[in-house]
Amino acid sequence: MTRTVVAACLLLAVAVPASAQDDQRAKLLAQPKYAKTDVRPVFRQLSVAEVKRGVLVVSSRNYAFFGFNTPEVQLYLPDVDNSVYAEIDMGKPKLDGGLEYELERGLFDAEERMDEVRFLKADGSGPAEFHRVAGTIKVRYPLAVSTRTFSAGKAAFGIKLDGPFVELVEGAAAEAPTFSPLEAVRAYDSAGRRLEKASWSSSRYVNGVSSRVLAFHGQVAKVEVDRVSRWVDVEVSYDLPPVPPLPKERAGLAPEGKKGPKPTPGGHVTVSCGKPYDAPALAPPTPTPAATPTPRPRPTRAPARRTAKTTAKAPVPKGPAVRIPPRGKLSGSAQRFAAALDALMAEVPKPPAIVQLVSFGKDRVSVSVSTGSGKVEEYSIRDGKVKGPRAVDTRWLNCKGGLAPGALDVALLPALWDDAVARLGKPGVNVSQIIVGQYPCGSAFINVSFGGAGSFKYNGAGRPLDTK
Repeated sequence: MTRTVVAACLLLAVAVPASAQDDQRAKLLAQPKYAKTDVRPVFRQLSVAEVKRGVLVVSSRNYAFFGFNTPEVQLYLPDVDNSVYAEIDMGKPKLDGGLEYELERGLFDAEERMDEVRFLKADGSGPAEFHRVAGTIKVRYPLAVSTRTFSAGKAAFGIKLDGPFVELVEGAAAEAPTFSPLEAVRAYDSAGRRLEKASWSSSRYVNGVSSRVLAFHGQVAKVEVDRVSRWVDVEVSYDLPPVPPLPKERAGLAPEGKKGPKPTPGGHVTVSCGKPYDAPALAPPTPTPAATPTPRPRPTRAPARRTAKTTAKAPVPKGPAVRIPPRGKLSGSAQRFAAALDALMAEVPKPPAIVQLVSFGKDRVSVSVSTGSGKVEEYSIRDGKVKGPRAVDTRWLNCKGGLAPGALDVALLPALWDDAVARLGKPGVNVSQIIVGQYPCGSAFINVSFGGAGSFKYNGAGRPLDTK
């Protein structure tokens, strides 16, 4: 049976062995666990004007003991649950037109609807000192979000419930930020009790369709899924002075009587919005059907021999290779991805014999490497924490050895992040997944995909590929 190039190389790159999932199934069903709280969203359908009025950028200071008085730029979004699913690129601001500094990325505060960046001295020794900070923030904002409920035993496109597992095709659910009290996929048992989400998860790439499998502690009877149905791209330009330092006695204490953000005196903020657009419709998967033999009469004479035609073609490069820019020239999202890659690869034995590499957004990455003795081990990073090595079941791998020397420069991947975003033509959209597989074994095949919005493919040298 002939398979396409993409399916051939990427199915093996991210599939999870059935045996591993079966082991998890037994553990998860044996001892159900229930969520301590059941935070459910309240969404609103917003107009572009409402979004524009609700966006504000201000200067601030870090009040925590660690990093006290570090200057910050904070982005505030409209005070509705829609904001939790916004996709934000804080960019690389400029201090005093070009002052060297170290940028520290904050975490999205789902309750405050706030994201931020902080500025340290170039050597990281303390708060940066400057007169003005200027930059541009790009936001892909959810104008409309819907919640749908799916029940076990009732097939629904894009969602599959199987015991403790929920499988979703790429783009079927929104993405909540780390540490958000709101989750886009909420599972319940037959009594209506919300099940605790397990740390185990996996991903698949079959017949050109990406999907991920989430796990819950118990039998899932129904699941609620949030999905963004309408977006608008927002661009915020700002030029701000830093605010005065906080008194030393306020270290570790939250501001008193805080009544929401206020414009920074002496600052200039401009908010512009594009035209609203609908999220791409989820195209149904097109699995390759099993061939059904058709009875034929016995020929009276042997047919002439014919040479079998091969329909699968290797992808052809269709452009120059993407160059690796200086780290500071990357977008904020690509820089976060690059930082996660750096931290992960620092823990991998040198030289790294990469079998496969998969990223899930900006700061969740896993890499499997060959140990040289027929074994494969996986290292992963999530929320800045590296785990591994963990043994990988190689029975489902076609390529068990690492990539050939020079087949892939890991430093190229953040550049492909930005290149794919540029090719998509929607700067506010973030990459949802990057997969490095092998085709043929020893050579790199890179797929950069967006949630429900398509994907772009490259070879190991960073050249775009024509896979039509």
